[in-house]
Amino acid sequence: MRRKTLFYTVNLIIPCMGISFLTVLTFYLPSDSGEKVTLAISILISLHVFFLLVVEIIPPTSLVVPLLGKYLIFAMILVSISICVTVVVLNVHFRSPQTHTMAPWVRRVFLHILPRLLVMRRPQYCIESHSSFMTYRMADGTSGCRLHAGYQSHDGSTESWIPDDALPLPSPIANTSCTNRHCIPDIHRAAAGVRFIARHTKIQEDSTKVKEDWKYVAMVLDRLFLWIFSLAVFVGTAAIILQAPSLYDDRKPIGDKQISRGPINPKTTPAT
Repeated sequence: MRRKTLFYTVNLIIPCMGISFLTVLTFYLPSDSGEKVTLAISILISLHVFFLLVVEIIPPTSLVVPLLGKYLIFAMILVSISICVTVVVLNVHFRSPQTHTMAPWVRRVFLHILPRLLVMRRPQYCIESHSSFMTYRMADGTSGCRLHAGYQSHDGSTESWIPDDALPLPSPIANTSCTNRHCIPDIHRAAAGVRFIARHTKIQEDSTKVKEDWKYVAMVLDRLFLWIFSLAVFVGTAAIILQAPSLYDDRKPIGDKQISRGPINPKTTPAT
């Protein structure tokens, strides 16, 4: 005869398995939510509570560790590792070009190779760039006016175009004087200020692009550990649960054997 396992299955095994599978959701939660470590620590505390319940239920012995205790220890170790991995992923997520430099192998592995293996596709956005201020030089090599492009000077000299990106952008406080007598100094100072703002905006856009690359690296790490921990939870759960002796015991439980014989009536006992 053997004991029934329904009580332990419903009240201990199924809740522990459910809490263990919640570990996988830690890597599916976005890093910007700020709740990844909180979720992992909450899962770890829940497993500790169940472990204390198991300690109170099982008889104290040092000869063998029960399977439920093994499963809880395995789940707590897995959650502890997930917390360490989550901290590393958050560190990568919040990196910036002012503090870290992305190595070429990191860019190649985490931005090109692993996303293809993990079936991840990064959306591409096309930003239309508008034409900026243009400048030109005269045939004699002197600089012309950036605002009077295509304007024929009073001496009749020929003019040729040069893109504004090919020349250094001046500071808004620099000298913006122009040799053209038709130019207004205030307009040139305003144009220099606009160019300075455009350059500062471009620097910010480059910094934002690098930050987005770091965030995408963290997303790739999350997806990679999502698959790794999912496989670990499934394999570990199956390996421990399949070791249960009740799965291979053909004997009937105590309650079923007693019901098959029928209830014992004390009034029908034979007299001695």
